[in-house]
Amino acid sequence: MNRFLLFFAAVLLLGAVIFFFFFPQELGDDVDRAVGEGLGPIGLSLLVFVYARTAFKLLVRRDSFWKRLEPFNIDYERIKTLSGKILFYLNKSHPYFGIAAIAVIYFHCYFISRFYNLLPLRIVLALLAWQGVWGLVLKTRTAPAFLKRKGHLFHSQLITGLLILIFAGLGHFLLMN
Repeated sequence: MNRFLLFFAAVLLLGAVIFFFFFPQELGDDVDRAVGEGLGPIGLSLLVFVYARTAFKLLVRRDSFWKRLEPFNIDYERIKTLSGKILFYLNKSHPYFGIAAIAVIYFHCYFISRFYNLLPLRIVLALLAWQGVWGLVLKTRTAPAFLKRKGHLFHSQLITGLLILIFAGLGHFLLMN
């Protein structure tokens, strides 16, 4: 937990340093927009990594997937072991990539639009905060058991990722027009 909080603090500190020291404030919106446009693909790739881990986890845990490999005479026990090792490292890095994705996307939204009164943008930020808060509840050792049970239910919804994708696309479409 200490490493997790340290990483969270480091991401916030790095964001503040980038914002206040490396970009002169007198240049205004041009620099902010350039930084925001640079952060967009980074945030997208971090989200893709987080949700690809979820999809991989769901795929590996299905027995029907492994049974489809039987006709090919593939030693699927070895592949299953390898995929388990990969999943172990993906599970370890998931909280860090998740926190980084949330921070980068919040900075992206701020630099690009200054949180305009766009409803899709606010929905995306609320969904990201929802995912982050429940992920933090799951990571915290001192959280009560009933809260962890609810947290797992609320955090592990793929529909949330789909809604983030839909509303982010709609928000980008509205900002372009």
